[in-house]
Amino acid sequence: MKVGFIGIGAIADIMAREIKKIEGIDLIAAYGRTLEKAEEFAVTHQVPFFTNQLEDFLNFPEIDLVYIATPHIYHYQYTREALQQNKHVLCEKPLALNHCEAAELFSLAKEKNLFLGEAFWTRFNPVFKELQKIQRNQLIGSFKSLITNIGGNSRTNQRLIDLQLGGGALMDTGIYGLNLLFETFGTDYNDYTTIVNIGETGVDLQHTLCFNYCNDSSGVLNATIQAKTLNGALISGEKGYIKIDHPSEFNQLEVFNEEREIIYYQQLPKGMTGYTYEWIAVKDCIEAGYTELEEVPPKFTLDLLTLTDQIRRDWGMDYPTD
Repeated sequence: MKVGFIGIGAIADIMAREIKKIEGIDLIAAYGRTLEKAEEFAVTHQVPFFTNQLEDFLNFPEIDLVYIATPHIYHYQYTREALQQNKHVLCEKPLALNHCEAAELFSLAKEKNLFLGEAFWTRFNPVFKELQKIQRNQLIGSFKSLITNIGGNSRTNQRLIDLQLGGGALMDTGIYGLNLLFETFGTDYNDYTTIVNIGETGVDLQHTLCFNYCNDSSGVLNATIQAKTLNGALISGEKGYIKIDHPSEFNQLEVFNEEREIIYYQQLPKGMTGYTYEWIAVKDCIEAGYTELEEVPPKFTLDLLTLTDQIRRDWGMDYPTD
């Protein structure tokens, strides 16, 4: 599978290194907004073709799949253009900034019989997938409570504080808490409340989301881009609890019984990350002719964006694309 990158920032650097771990995936093209940066990225990662002309990039015939790693506001635009040029697409999360845009992209991909996936890396992680096994085997009984904490002080990062770029804690780190909420309790919540700190640039710098479910379960999700914090998650059950080191990275989880003794432990294999498993899954999909990811199906993406659309409406936080 031959891959081209749109966007050559920090996450693209990570992904270029991840691809090298996997046999059968080659990074052959890169597009950046300036030729100088595109060339620098290409030299660093031994990419044979680079350009600052989007048309030239999308018309490069050898590209099988386009990976999009730009600021959020451009995800819809670049995904749409790549699909229109009959390229398979893997786009960083969030796939789009609202439900309407994402639904249009999935519809276009279906019409053209092309692969379209959202790069929600956590969902490919085998440690994250252990939660399903723990629930199924009732290691701590029924799950009753979820608390997540994620973030850091990123107020100097223009991408995260600029409303025009789709910034804010919710769409950057907050959606990791929502992902864990959906995995733990599903999408059929009774109601929710929020506390939010909107900064002077118009984005949420920090928030707490509280969800109530009909089975006497609840979730409290904290996210920030303005403060150092202790990342992690805690799932409490009738007969024990689960400690997770990080809501997005899922490097390890520990399961404790009622006596607070560890009864189960899982960690990522050395040298592996959720990104590695993500690319393996994408490669397998393309080779098998599938157009959707089992780990991140369109319904997950659309359900998540339906909720984040509503939360942002509650806050009066509108993006230019709304």
